[in-house]
Amino acid sequence: MGCSGDSISSTTRCIATNTRIDKTSIKALVSGALFPCPVYETGLLMLHGSSTESAYGSLGGPSLWLLCTTAAGAAALFWETTFPDSNGASNGKEKTQKARVLFMRVLIFCRPDTLLLIVAFIFLSLAVLCEMFIPFYTGKVIDILGTQYKWNDFLTTIILMGLYSLGSSLSAGCRGGLFMCAINSFTCRIKVELFGALVKQEIGFFETIKTGDITSRLSTDTTKMGRAVALNVNVLLRTLIKTVGMLWLMMSLSWKLTLLMLMETPIIGLLQSIYDNYYERLSKEVQDSMARANEAAGETVAGIRTVRSFNTERSEAGRYDDRLMDTHNLKTRRDTISAVYVLLRRLTALVMQVAMLYYGRLFIQRGQMSTGNLVSFILYQSDLADNIRVH
Repeated sequence: MGCSGDSISSTTRCIATNTRIDKTSIKALVSGALFPCPVYETGLLMLHGSSTESAYGSLGGPSLWLLCTTAAGAAALFWETTFPDSNGASNGKEKTQKARVLFMRVLIFCRPDTLLLIVAFIFLSLAVLCEMFIPFYTGKVIDILGTQYKWNDFLTTIILMGLYSLGSSLSAGCRGGLFMCAINSFTCRIKVELFGALVKQEIGFFETIKTGDITSRLSTDTTKMGRAVALNVNVLLRTLIKTVGMLWLMMSLSWKLTLLMLMETPIIGLLQSIYDNYYERLSKEVQDSMARANEAAGETVAGIRTVRSFNTERSEAGRYDDRLMDTHNLKTRRDTISAVYVLLRRLTALVMQVAMLYYGRLFIQRGQMSTGNLVSFILYQSDLADNIRVH
């Protein structure tokens, strides 16, 4: 091994007990110290079938630093998700409980449409499964054209691709129609329940609430809620089935490349977590800054007589300009963080694609996979990355 885990653990414990370091720093130190070496050794054994010392000596090769950084990021994400802070854990638990209660209430309202939803789920599964096999047979076509051409094999593969495409289209259409029927039925029941609750209210309720607000809740908000629920369920089920299916097909094509590609997920998750924290905090500061600017403008307009009498128009304009500049600086910081986040995500995706192509070429040379299988794997990886990135 390139490093000793016992010595690093002892050093880390000594630093943690004898110095004043916060929890976040200790997490980063331990993650960066303990995880990279074993992960690097395991990855090298899987991809090359050799150890670090036999290939590059005890200090490792040039790729050691990249894999060490990747392993450290994955370890940090694992620690954050497994051992979260108490405050964040309690808040997240409360939100989860509220979401669970709301979800159960929605399921109760959807109970009359159980049969309709089951059939829609079946067509959803068929659409996703048929769609998943299209890249697989695309790779088969490339293998047939790249080797000894056989008309029967080529025709069979093309027919199967056409059948899977047709099945995916028909199933997707039936799925969409059934989900729309379920949405309409769910929306009607919600409107009836809401209307029944409204007519039971006291007379004072209708004196304080405008009629337009009540009718808007009945017509617009219920429709939006019904569509949002059905859309989220549709997207969740589709993404889950497609992700599991694509991972299974990718493992069947090359389990080594699949494990290599899965290294991107914890890195992106860690970047997303850091970005969300900074973006949420800066967005709140931007809103507060805009409120202060509006408050300054409102005070000036409300007291325009006093401003005119003391001849302070220029100073008030300068004060309003200072508030706007604070807002501008905060927005610039927020947009800069967004740009850096997008850059890091794309660089991570680029590095993983280059690594996939490099090791794919090695596996083709060794006869562990064909060119068509690599093309199919690339198509699956791109689709899987889009699913994870969007959903």
